[in-house]
Amino acid sequence: MISIIKSRWILWKKHWLANSLFLFLPVVATIITMTLFTNIQEDSKVPIAIVKKEDSPMADSLYEAAADLPYIRLFNLSEKEALIKLERHELDSVFVIDSGFAEKIKSGARNRLITGYSNHGSFAYTPIKEMLVSYVQTLTAQAKTYYTVDQMAGGKWTWEEVTEKISDIQTEQQLLETTFRFGSMAGNATNEERNRNLWEIWGYFMFISIFFLFDWQIKEKKPAILSRYAMMKYSYRQYVFFHTAVYTFMFISICLLSAAMFHMLYEEKITFSLLWSMVMYTITLSLAASILSAVYRSVYVYYWTVLLISGVYLITSGVIIPTDGIVSAYPVISLVHPVYPLVQEKYFHPLVILFLGLFLVTQRKQKYF
Repeated sequence: MISIIKSRWILWKKHWLANSLFLFLPVVATIITMTLFTNIQEDSKVPIAIVKKEDSPMADSLYEAAADLPYIRLFNLSEKEALIKLERHELDSVFVIDSGFAEKIKSGARNRLITGYSNHGSFAYTPIKEMLVSYVQTLTAQAKTYYTVDQMAGGKWTWEEVTEKISDIQTEQQLLETTFRFGSMAGNATNEERNRNLWEIWGYFMFISIFFLFDWQIKEKKPAILSRYAMMKYSYRQYVFFHTAVYTFMFISICLLSAAMFHMLYEEKITFSLLWSMVMYTITLSLAASILSAVYRSVYVYYWTVLLISGVYLITSGVIIPTDGIVSAYPVISLVHPVYPLVQEKYFHPLVILFLGLFLVTQRKQKYF
């Protein structure tokens, strides 16, 4: 086994740059992709202005509720400046919290509380307006509750105490939950969804890395090289098996490096189920790459085949197009696609047994020397 590792190291050094790039591709490319996605999401935030004509806790709470929306870039401007920017299409829409907002809420009024402005290019005006209206309705409901409690308790509780208690109950019981969406982007996206995207992206680049680095099996089947196997102490079957094992362990080390890097950068939790699913994913792809490379004689045809398969992999993995609905309708997809056990952190996948059997069959049908 030591001689196998030494011989592989000698061959590796001849193309160390390309091999190293593909080896560390899953880590580097995933970090770059996640950084680009984060920057794009930040730049794609919709510019909205909210003008506060009064300073009150209610007006401030409404402003903070709008500021918490993740896909909005909120500006606090004067009414004149905001309308000028709206005319110049520097803002998507403008909302003005009129004077007497808090007093009108407390008196039970619901009309002329907020004034909205938009232009012909505004596409976020309606969802933002509905969110603000929903929040105003919450405030008016709190006011109604206060007066009911005040009548029953005889003025025992103050406005601040009642509204604070209502807010605590809403938070604890999750009575109000708003989802803000533009297309397929969800405003209440959780860390779990982000981490799922992380492993989907990593899985794709790991696929590219493994399949392209397994081209050694094709390159070392050239007629000028095949004759050398007769003088080796290992049979060709053992040679392929041991080298496949070396590459697999090398990719497993990349799995551990990836988990450590993602833990530091994205606070991804390192669990046994995650590490095991990464190892099983790597073994599955290594067996599949060994099977595919054993079939081909031309490296270039192999590369084009890998690119074609990677395109299908990318489309069906959920990295670009959400596939949750498709997978729910056709569960068989999760059985034949290796990325789903990875993102779901499953301990076992039937593809491992399938590819292991095919690997042994292809090795038995090879020509040995």
